Amino acid sequence: MTRKTVFSALTVALFLCGVTAAQTAYPSGGQSAAHNKPAGVSTKLPPRVLQGFEKDYPKVKIQGVRQNAINGQPVYEISFLDGQTQRNVVYNEYGAALIHTEEIAPGAVPPNVQSAVQVQCPGCKIAKAAKTTENNNVRYTLTMEERDVRGHVRHRTETFTSDGTMMGVK
Repeated sequence: MTRKTVFSALTVALFLCGVTAAQTAYPSGGQSAAHNKPAGVSTKLPPRVLQGFEKDYPKVKIQGVRQNAINGQPVYEISFLDGQTQRNVVYNEYGAALIHTEEIAPGAVPPNVQSAVQVQCPGCKIAKAAKTTENNNVRYTLTMEERDVRGHVRHRTETFTSDGTMMGVK
């Protein structure tokens, strides 16, 4: 697995667990986005990243920022609420968006992906869903509930491509 894949997988896993960059934020230097965030959230971004974000999402408030690296290059994950939709967007140091992740309703998962879920996990119910777009490729990370013979609920998280192929299965 490449670092980029690991970072993307970690971002989506934290996102589905309800952990946003706001909860893992740490200063990254650069210009403060204080005018665009709620009180108490540390969000420092380089000027180019802030400009790129404000161009893409002019009317939203930043919930948090997390700095990381992909292939040794700094990236900045910005978490925010866009209307009722929780989103995380990863920007490079030049202000270009690289990875978009958004929470979606389980019913918004495409039918072919829902069918693949039933093949991979018969009887499972999709509890949470996130749609990630990276380099024009879409994938869905789903947290599914399955019941054992005693009726206990277990959660299972899997990622599917937009054509319904489960990722990580050969």
